[in-house]
Amino acid sequence: MPGMSGVELATELRRRRPDLPVILTTGYSEADGKAFEGFKLLTKPYRIETLEAALNAVCASPRSPDLRDIGARSA
Repeated sequence: MPGMSGVELATELRRRRPDLPVILTTGYSEADGKAFEGFKLLTKPYRIETLEAALNAVCASPRSPDLRDIGARSA
């Protein structure tokens, strides 16, 4: 993603595929919360249980597609 931040990439993904779940992570404690609005955010370091809970939350969202469908599209 040269020339594009993670938030910019996530925003573009959301524009193209609003049903695609997105989780952003950052190690910057001073990160601007406004920049992450509308996205699930995990701050580093995080525990595997926290990642698991975040994945479960975004995948259970009514906006999320069946992840098997995503794999089938990219094959």
